[in-house]
Amino acid sequence: MTNTLIQKLIIFTLFVFLLPTSIFAQINIDIGAALNSELNVEVIPTYPKPNSVVFIQLEMYSENLDKAEITWNQDGKIFVKGNGKKTYSFKAGESGTETNIEVRVKLQSGNTFYKSMIIKPIGVDLIWQSDSYVPPFYKGKALHPKQGNLRIVAMPDFRDSNGKMVPQNNLIYKWSDGNTVYDNQSGYGKNVLNIEGSILGRGSRVEVLVTSPTDNGAASEILEVATSDPEIIFYGVSPFYGPMLNKAITQNIDLSGEEIEVMAAPFYASGLSNNTATLNWKLNNQRSPDLQNSRTVVFRKPEGKSGLSSIQLNIDNPNKILQSAQGAFSINFKE
Repeated sequence: MTNTLIQKLIIFTLFVFLLPTSIFAQINIDIGAALNSELNVEVIPTYPKPNSVVFIQLEMYSENLDKAEITWNQDGKIFVKGNGKKTYSFKAGESGTETNIEVRVKLQSGNTFYKSMIIKPIGVDLIWQSDSYVPPFYKGKALHPKQGNLRIVAMPDFRDSNGKMVPQNNLIYKWSDGNTVYDNQSGYGKNVLNIEGSILGRGSRVEVLVTSPTDNGAASEILEVATSDPEIIFYGVSPFYGPMLNKAITQNIDLSGEEIEVMAAPFYASGLSNNTATLNWKLNNQRSPDLQNSRTVVFRKPEGKSGLSSIQLNIDNPNKILQSAQGAFSINFKE
């Protein structure tokens, strides 16, 4: 036997010996893991709130799930089982309560795989405060005027495994308007956001995402605050009790005595404390420079005359041009 023939036999023997090993390595695939990675699971909403309804939807492009047997297991119990059961819904528990979901998918080919997840709802409340004016002891909320400033506080309800409240300063806050992130006011422990109103007079929209650095807990909330126009309300001022805020002056008022003191309350206007706004009073359409920028004005009955006097007040703010307001009333006096 020649050397050439011997070399060929050796090469052929090695090829035959290595061939099965190579083929075996190609077919030794974890089909369940491969199918599991192709299964897309969508949780709606992405950040469930406490006691809300949660929807879970399955999608798979490589296989037909409509003919697959799908079993939904919640906290160790089977709740739904059947062909094509691609969606599942349930009611989440209290804040911090975990719900364990496992879905089993058995294809027509007989291949079976699983997907599991933990749903942990967490609540977060957003409280807003405007810098607009309301009178003392006013029981209503100071509304958000055009070009007004807002202060928003996030109050999350994160709890640890023992049910104990996680301090707000131990969480991470990401503030945005839906498009732009407020980087300077986002971060660890920053649960307060201060924003300026739009120069176009639009309402404000704020989003916050709160996450815990110690676990995968997350909560999200959206707040939309509409704008309001300033409104001037007039009140009589008693020499004994001060402003009578329990009763506003309507369009006409009768002057029973010699004089009456009136206070103007520019509801929902901002910047008044900085003396940036101007208050212009008019008596019978004539401007009264002596009364300019006065919140309270005394009107006296003309001696020996009777009739009706028209009072107007215009408020303008050069720094916030969208916050102008007008108000008027009449005083009826007799001899």
